[in-house]
Amino acid sequence: MTTTSTPVRKRLTVEQAELSPGIGVMFREFADSIRMAYDPAQMPPVVYDREQARSMAARQFLGIYATYTEGPELDALRETYNNEPVGSPLRDAIGLMFDDIDRTLDPAGVAEQYVELLGQVHAEKAGASS
Repeated sequence: MTTTSTPVRKRLTVEQAELSPGIGVMFREFADSIRMAYDPAQMPPVVYDREQARSMAARQFLGIYATYTEGPELDALRETYNNEPVGSPLRDAIGLMFDDIDRTLDPAGVAEQYVELLGQVHAEKAGASS
């Protein structure tokens, strides 16, 4: 009898922490997720001085090259970010949003704040044109 195993997809949570000297990254694997902490002060220098780039450097340090998912919404947003040219306003705005998500670990809350802010700007523009 031959059995084939299906690869298990796990959610990766990356967060900043002040770790002990000499420990730049640590992680713990659970049944359905991997939780990783990294110390930005101990990470190797990266090209971009952004929290997202630091977390990517931490993943690279761990050898995490396989695809992973953060959920369909964030995956789609990351794809949009990656397809935008460097310096485009949309890429910059999405980058700021990812910085807030990495800082707060609350994607839904950050998205809600951004939607509310855009709604206020839209209402102000509508009121100004009346």
